[in-house]
Amino acid sequence: MIIALIVLLNNMISPSLAFFAAFQPKPKAVTVTDKLIFLESLDQLNTLNPASQQRTSLLNTMIQQKTIVDDVKNVKVNDDIDVTSSTSLKNPGDADSFSKVAQGTWKVIYAPHMTTISSLFNGSFDVSYSLDYLDDKQILRDDKRICGIITSHAKYEFPIIGTGYLSVSGTFGSLDDQVCRVDFDKAWVKPLSLGRMMAVTDKAKYQEKIENEKPFASLEQVPDGFVKDIVNEIGKYLFIESFALFPVSFLDENLIVFDFELLGTRICAKKID
Repeated sequence: MIIALIVLLNNMISPSLAFFAAFQPKPKAVTVTDKLIFLESLDQLNTLNPASQQRTSLLNTMIQQKTIVDDVKNVKVNDDIDVTSSTSLKNPGDADSFSKVAQGTWKVIYAPHMTTISSLFNGSFDVSYSLDYLDDKQILRDDKRICGIITSHAKYEFPIIGTGYLSVSGTFGSLDDQVCRVDFDKAWVKPLSLGRMMAVTDKAKYQEKIENEKPFASLEQVPDGFVKDIVNEIGKYLFIESFALFPVSFLDENLIVFDFELLGTRICAKKID
């Protein structure tokens, strides 16, 4: 008798469930792109990752298989289609194109030449840069299209020389549709003493510690002196034309890949702000 009731209830409930299920929205297909596969191969998305053949290969695949679009923020994808290629902005070196996505703070997450050099000396780099536009206007200076101000901070940590920040600033703009231009003209450093990096328990001292461990935001914040002057002059001497031009091989709303042709490598940065 009990078994018969169970069978009867099951026969009554099953059609009802099937009826309601028919009107439920279909789950969206999971979109796995070359970009996602590359990012998943990294250890972290907020700092530099060690270089490997696999990661470099995945990065190259993302670039080679990319789909060019006019606006990466308004790409319509059919839910029934699995997309493997990643969308990249058309003419990424052009000022009008990269102005759609460039402003903000970016963190370098993959740069084989940086991690290779740092590992040789048992150290590390952590690099970020910010882009700020000049009131949404372009200016011409020495036949260069200048779009805004770039400020970069590279935190270093090496034996003997210790920990600190090497910072540079200048202008960024466009050379042509595929190449952007960066002209640094200021450089400064901020060494961090071991005392400042020690753990503290007092709240006020902790806040002071946090402030002390930040880089100087600009050259003007650096205390006047011989070190400030000599570092800035050395920086100006090293800012050569070969370091100014960067072909852009991939660009969307939160990821960019530059070609560093001088060393035959690439720099990948992710937008964090």
